[in-house]
Amino acid sequence: MDSRGARRGVQLRHLSAESTQALFDELLRRAYPTSGRETAWHVHRDREILLSDLPDAGLLAAAGQVELDIVLAGIARGDVVLPDLGVSVSPSVLAIAIEPSANWTTAKVTGFLGLIADLSALAADEATVLFVDERSTPLPEREQQRFRSTLPTESGRSTDVGA
Repeated sequence: MDSRGARRGVQLRHLSAESTQALFDELLRRAYPTSGRETAWHVHRDREILLSDLPDAGLLAAAGQVELDIVLAGIARGDVVLPDLGVSVSPSVLAIAIEPSANWTTAKVTGFLGLIADLSALAADEATVLFVDERSTPLPEREQQRFRSTLPTESGRSTDVGA
């Protein structure tokens, strides 16, 4: 597969539920405001719930009570705005998907790596950073499928943006 169709991402693993929530909150803080239409799938209620109605969505996803897969736009590190990032949360893992065909300048790559460093520091010593691609299978199959569904396709759209 050529680099235009390749999908890549980063996983922060071995996170406590509290660290997962803190990292998710930090990503939301840095992103453009969400549209208010983003949802999470509530496993026990068997229905979608607006993300705006779940102030503790990261905790719930870390506990396996909701499935959280969204795309966030406008995440910045300093004055560098990054391309859209897919974010998926599951027990002990926060995954960030990137689109390699986006305009990744040196400043944006540096900003992305800085963002990962910032998130790792926010999670203290418990986080392990793992770089993955569509050929990797670092998660159990169900979670791996959810992670892959947040990755942008060749058309530039995610197959599941949480809306």
